Amino acid sequence: MLYNQNMFILKRYTLREFFSALFFGLFVFVFVLLLDKLFYFISVFLHKEAKIYLIIKLFYSLLPTLLSLALPMAILFALLYVFSRFSEDNEIIALQVNGIRIRAIVLPLLFLSFLVALLLIPFNTQIVPESHYRFEKTYAQIVYHNPGIRLEEKNSWAIGNYRLWIEKIENKELKNIILYEFPEDKQPIRIIARKGKYILPDLTNLILNLEDGNIQYYDFNQPGTLSRSDFKTYKIIIPLPSASQPIVSKSLREMKSDELYEEIKKYRQQNISTSYLEVEYYLRIVLAVTPFIFALLAIPLGIKIKHGGRAIGFGVSLLVIFFYYLLIVFSIILGEKKILPPFLSLWIPNFLLFVIGVTLFYRLSKY
Repeated sequence: MLYNQNMFILKRYTLREFFSALFFGLFVFVFVLLLDKLFYFISVFLHKEAKIYLIIKLFYSLLPTLLSLALPMAILFALLYVFSRFSEDNEIIALQVNGIRIRAIVLPLLFLSFLVALLLIPFNTQIVPESHYRFEKTYAQIVYHNPGIRLEEKNSWAIGNYRLWIEKIENKELKNIILYEFPEDKQPIRIIARKGKYILPDLTNLILNLEDGNIQYYDFNQPGTLSRSDFKTYKIIIPLPSASQPIVSKSLREMKSDELYEEIKKYRQQNISTSYLEVEYYLRIVLAVTPFIFALLAIPLGIKIKHGGRAIGFGVSLLVIFFYYLLIVFSIILGEKKILPPFLSLWIPNFLLFVIGVTLFYRLSKY
């Protein structure tokens, strides 16, 4: 009875320390991520004369995206800080002297991080894309008379029957453009151009003046057959939705995962590459799992650090985050360039950190 009571007190104490560090880390990481947008909000408010309620709406729409990124980082920091402090204050040794194994306080935290990972999957695949869409929609209402078009680099834009991809945008000059057209009851068309420019003359049409490219036609009746014609210059006019019509144009980041999946199926039916779509689809799930992966890594690392408190906790957290996101960028490149299937390439970072975390835990198994 006394042992059970002591274990209850110990677990409550550990959870209290963890949540205290978690909320501190969450506040710091959200604030750091928000700094990138803070001057942007101020600029919109001052130069676009936006109403204050629209600025609040922008911030509210951005919050889910910030939380999805900051929460795994905060869990990493909290576990590093708590277990390094336990080790520094000899509380780990005190547990061993009293015959209590470390796993007694570790398992609840691992389970908690696993639960957070499960909750982040629908959060990342449904809520975050919707909030990103609301953010861009609100911003477009502030900046443009017609919010139907918002061109950004490395995003797939759905405008009516068209799908537009642009690798680089400098002013109004475009580089490496891919445009898909899906006419009703006709064969799909793919247009590829090395460079071009876009014009919005009356906010009812998007005019693309493309240079040095080719037009490719897919035949429904003969799958795998491709007709191609090259061009030096090519002009195409894409109708935009009017201000009174609902905005249906969405980038990859603004599509919910079920919408992305339907888009992937549509592209596959037309024998069109889906690598960029699949990368975005699987990336959301991969990032959702990071709280559990970070927990596996942070707990044994925290026990080994022993000194430094919050400063070392933040330092090691930043190193791990930098290393992890460097691997993520590498895995994205592998997926987009079709070197590996996106499903496999995007799981490489999590797999590597999982192996490292399990190895470190194994070395602590004697405790």
